[in-house]
Amino acid sequence: MSFADVSVPSTRIKSLPSSLARLAVAAALCLHASSALADDTAGDRLFREARALMLGGRFAEACPKLEESQRLEPRVGTLSHTKMARSRCTRRAPTPIGAHARNRA
Repeated sequence: MSFADVSVPSTRIKSLPSSLARLAVAAALCLHASSALADDTAGDRLFREARALMLGGRFAEACPKLEESQRLEPRVGTLSHTKMARSRCTRRAPTPIGAHARNRA
């Protein structure tokens, strides 16, 4: 008996590409899931800490954390939070009524 006499079922040959495609999709899903689990980077952690500080009204403490988070992982959301925190911590205290008149004299 020679190799020419051996027949391979055609269904096996036809199913090979679809099996490889399924394997590739499964591998891609596994890689995506593992990267999602490793998403807790230093930049993300600093951003979450800064947001918690901002929710507590502690904007001056949140600014350095947001700046470091932006340096590690530049993102638009971090920039907008940094701008908001800076505007809150650099506001001047309200001037008492009549203080301007006293300062000009």
